[in-house]
Amino acid sequence: MKDAPAVQLGQPDDVQPESPPGPLTAPPTPDAVPDHPTIATSARIAADEPPYPRYDAADSSTLLRKFSVHPTSSRRMQGLADVALMVLALLPTAVLRLIRAAMGLVGVTEHRWRGISMAVPLELEDRKQLELTAANLVAGRLGRRPEPPARGPVPPSQQLLLDTHAVLAAAASTAIAFGLLYDGHPEADLQAKLSSYLRAVAAGDTVCTQDCFKAMRKLGRKALVALCAAAPRMPAPAPPAPSSARSSPPGLRSSPSSTSFMARPKPKHVAKAYMTACLMQQGRSHAEKLIQLTAQLPDGSDLVETVSLVNLAPGAEYLRLLGGEHADRFAEQLEHMAEFGRLRPSDAKKEPEVQGMAINARVHQVGIVRHSGQQPRQQGAALAEGFLPPIHEGGSEGTRTGRWRNKASGSNDVHPWSLASSSRTGDANGSDAGYGGGLDETADTEGLLKAQRESKHASSSQPDLTALYAADSPDATTTRTLTPNVTVAVASAPQPASERLTGAPSFSAGSGPSTSVVQYPASSLDDFEPLYGCPRSGAFAVHGREPRGVGLSRLIVAYASCHALPRPAQAELLGSLGYTTVEELREEVELRKALCVAQALPVVVASLRLMCRSAACIEAAFRSGSFMHVQQSLLSDMHRHERAYLEDTKGALDVLAERLTVRFVEGSEKVLPLRISGSNITVSLPLDCVEQAALSGAAITREAFCSQTYGLTALVFNQGINSLQSLGFVMWGDGEPLQDTLNRHSLERLNEYALRACRASGAALAELNHHYSPEGRRNPKDTAMFGLVRRACSEVGAGRAVNCKSGKDRTALELCKAFADEVVTAGLLPRAAVPWLEAQFMRGLSYVTTSQNHGQPPAYAFNEMEILTLPAGWRPDWRLCGKVAS
Repeated sequence: MKDAPAVQLGQPDDVQPESPPGPLTAPPTPDAVPDHPTIATSARIAADEPPYPRYDAADSSTLLRKFSVHPTSSRRMQGLADVALMVLALLPTAVLRLIRAAMGLVGVTEHRWRGISMAVPLELEDRKQLELTAANLVAGRLGRRPEPPARGPVPPSQQLLLDTHAVLAAAASTAIAFGLLYDGHPEADLQAKLSSYLRAVAAGDTVCTQDCFKAMRKLGRKALVALCAAAPRMPAPAPPAPSSARSSPPGLRSSPSSTSFMARPKPKHVAKAYMTACLMQQGRSHAEKLIQLTAQLPDGSDLVETVSLVNLAPGAEYLRLLGGEHADRFAEQLEHMAEFGRLRPSDAKKEPEVQGMAINARVHQVGIVRHSGQQPRQQGAALAEGFLPPIHEGGSEGTRTGRWRNKASGSNDVHPWSLASSSRTGDANGSDAGYGGGLDETADTEGLLKAQRESKHASSSQPDLTALYAADSPDATTTRTLTPNVTVAVASAPQPASERLTGAPSFSAGSGPSTSVVQYPASSLDDFEPLYGCPRSGAFAVHGREPRGVGLSRLIVAYASCHALPRPAQAELLGSLGYTTVEELREEVELRKALCVAQALPVVVASLRLMCRSAACIEAAFRSGSFMHVQQSLLSDMHRHERAYLEDTKGALDVLAERLTVRFVEGSEKVLPLRISGSNITVSLPLDCVEQAALSGAAITREAFCSQTYGLTALVFNQGINSLQSLGFVMWGDGEPLQDTLNRHSLERLNEYALRACRASGAALAELNHHYSPEGRRNPKDTAMFGLVRRACSEVGAGRAVNCKSGKDRTALELCKAFADEVVTAGLLPRAAVPWLEAQFMRGLSYVTTSQNHGQPPAYAFNEMEILTLPAGWRPDWRLCGKVAS
């Protein structure tokens, strides 16, 4: 297949800036002209020939005079330097791979030998519930699957119960799909093995639920693979027809041919389908909202972060309405979204039925939990000094120490595992509390139990963590070492953190992140005061479809160009994309539009809800007549596939910017409709999502603001930072990268929106414009733009969201730096705390939720070579990273 013509994103001609309205006048009608991409110069067709529109000459000169987005240093030299670092890291990477393999053979989990413990203590109540679950498994009366928890952290016994249901449901659905003889003895045998494993877990003092899920999933996989030999023969799917021979509309899944030969299912196909089913089933086991402690502030309040799952219902409703009379058009996607519509894991990318779901869509926030009348606690003092006390394992219940475990002192703090008791095993399945009888175990189960007993005490061993902090004298430092067997007692109130942190070496990145898990009470979510937050997700892209490497925005331009091209040029363009007729291209464009917009819509709605809490966003929307959503992407525009994902994302946001209308109505957000009239999309938000404090800050009445309808202005800024971008620097030709075109276009529209909103004179916008002026200095991996765009969005009154390919690794790097900067800018901690804060956020919920995307224990998907190619200051602790095999 030939490479498709390169595409640039252009600005519509004759776009004149609007004069800003008065302070409280009614908003003008939003711009109805969409931002369509334009095809770039080609060797075959001259740049000034139709249908390849470009910037008007005057507009182009003005735009180039304003903004210079290309780096001021050599891309190629940066790429060569990064490649040299990758070569130097080959040997350490290979050594770590060998260590990982050796540790896996002896049963030592990766996060243990890396020194990052994920173990949490088991309470007596947790042990009872695990024993009850094990007994019910043996008796075959596990009962109905409990509803997923609304808040977390979740008690380990409840999480393991949910994971057990997920494993059994995945095994049953996979067996049905492949016709395996699973009902009866094989199912009972798997339940018996899971029961034995849970009893072994209940005998320990601590548990890592991610390791337990991985072990239980392995038991289910072995059970299904063992059934393949006895499975009945089924029709094998025929190989897909070449794209050039398409005679029917491109569907999402090809059905098996009736002439295919009969074959038994292959074990590797069964195992792959089972792993994907486990990922989707586990998505129903996650809490909708998580909270985790980061540090204690000088006034005794807690700095915490929260993540909430984005409701994917708007995307499902959009597909349902778009299908219209053709009910089966998106039936497969809608059925899957109805069952697994809470979360799409990043590893479930290419499955056809999940293509309408946003990848890893969450709202991530940092904020404060205040405790009125409470004295600074021992736990907070340790946090302010730069470390988390490890979980103490030894001793009985009364001798354990920690914030929520100091029962000997009569603490009245809320127990984090006393929540959601109605979802425990006994209540969920309605069975009695009997523990069951004996069990005949197989050899595999005995070996599993033996390994569990041998590694029980080693599972939560942690290295000593040394923290340095400044004493009263600026020249004096004191070294403190905490071990798992040492209890730190603070006799007096801790020194204010603002005094200890200034110039303190304990907040250097070299001190490393916290190495243990602290369960923060989920009830604190009621007292959470957000400081900053934004949606995060994967790219709004369709994975695994032809033509590969060509995204939605380029396909839209190609389809628009076909009608104006002479027949030979039209045939050449269609052939480069793998199509024979214009109708085939149109159907692919419409299909991709539907699926990409269905992914983008829930994230944009979540961004709108956050904007309704900001006085700046409300005032800007009221003055300009539209909300502004800025998507900051970290995709590599110099890699073929990621460039296509970036084009999909841009295309989806362009469609929403052209068609979306926002209104505010009375009613519950659970029943508010999404309306499609022609090509227009109307999103209804409840009146109470507009906070009164934000309206007061903007000096606008609720009636005046909510009586209007608003459009959407959507922009995309992109900056690639990974090893794929480094390799692209070496191999890229002379053409302008897509990233530069996007950033230049978005800068122009951002300034235009600021003029309409009467917010064009701010310092943050001026700093961003100077950065992209001829006098600015920009590295090839221009990470400075992330903070500049974020601050300019806050100043102008625009919402912001962050994405990479999967929404978990590069996105985490950007958000950790953003959160640390926002905390320090708000005056909660001094500037010296930034490196330590970034390390704490990297060890926080971004790290914890990586396990929800691949079903493995948490790890950022960077190997040692990739870490070295990340920009300086963006390289995470190597202990938190590791390629996971799913």
